[in-house]
Amino acid sequence: MTYGSSGRLARALNKLADTMNEGSEFTRAKVQQDVAGACEYADESLRLGLFSLLVDRHASRYPDEKTNFLSAAVLNAILAEEPTNQEGRRYLEERKDLIALEAGRVYEDSKLVRACSSLYAVQIICWNFQAGRAAAFGKSPIPTGNRSMELVQRASQLRIHIPNTYELCGTEDAIDSIVALCRIAAEFRP
Repeated sequence: MTYGSSGRLARALNKLADTMNEGSEFTRAKVQQDVAGACEYADESLRLGLFSLLVDRHASRYPDEKTNFLSAAVLNAILAEEPTNQEGRRYLEERKDLIALEAGRVYEDSKLVRACSSLYAVQIICWNFQAGRAAAFGKSPIPTGNRSMELVQRASQLRIHIPNTYELCGTEDAIDSIVALCRIAAEFRP
């Protein structure tokens, strides 16, 4: 994700939210019509919300630090993702100890934990949903290895609980879980 284009991303999320949202409620019917769009909305909203929370946290802790870089690097560490540009890779190399320290401290803040656990849940549910759909059509799942297991391991390392479908919506239904995650994501959108 490129955080410099967050204004453009926010506009796209608003448009997607308008499509998904019916009377300020994400509905099963709307999500079922566009599962991928709902997953994208929840993922990007939670990423932006988490990034914003991290920026606020890091600005107060490290006033002389490049807060946006630190926050983006910590978000990447939380999600077990690599930086997407040269500046991010350079910052990671220079400040890897601080990044690891801050990622390891996320569990101390309940709002950060809720955003992280919801982001892990949406990524896992949506990845598994896409893999299941691909298998139903005789195609291989997305060739990214087992992303779900990678996220579970990372969450465990960071002491963050990932809610299951019953915890999210009271059923084992993936669509109901995505609806619940879209509602949670709406709370975190900056």
